[in-house]
Amino acid sequence: MTILAKNKATKLSGAENTKMLFYSVLLIVFGIITICALSVLTQDTLWLLLILLPSALGLLYLGFSLLDCYLKWNYAEETISVQYETLIIECRRSLFRHRKEIPLSTIDCVVICDDTIGISTGLSTLYETNVPETLKVVYSGSHRYRFGICMTDEKRDFLAKAIMALADEYK
Repeated sequence: MTILAKNKATKLSGAENTKMLFYSVLLIVFGIITICALSVLTQDTLWLLLILLPSALGLLYLGFSLLDCYLKWNYAEETISVQYETLIIECRRSLFRHRKEIPLSTIDCVVICDDTIGISTGLSTLYETNVPETLKVVYSGSHRYRFGICMTDEKRDFLAKAIMALADEYK
């Protein structure tokens, strides 16, 4: 196994850090309260179940996603390696399991990605957060995977060129 890069998280500024943690906890608490409210429904108000359950699950998902992003910014460690003609990207110390194995022969390109993700509605952004990932690998035509937490420009450019050189070698 050849290790290409090891990345450690760098902390966000105090205001961004506090905002992300506050919003994630707030969404999780609202989701839990909504699910608890569903448990006291009577037979006459069962139609609320159709409205509140998807909303509660959506709130929980968004809350846990923000908490995962907070953990990636502050505590995560990422290892990018090559083993048996496969690019392996593994991120530890985050909420969700982040491990991706991509055959080098399927990699089309590695691009620099924007630093925010979110759900945009016509006039405003409903859910937007800064993400620590700096690179995006495009493989098998249309699949994408973000990686490269908290990398500097020089390290990011070097890693992208190294991955593309390995991918070209195995095509």
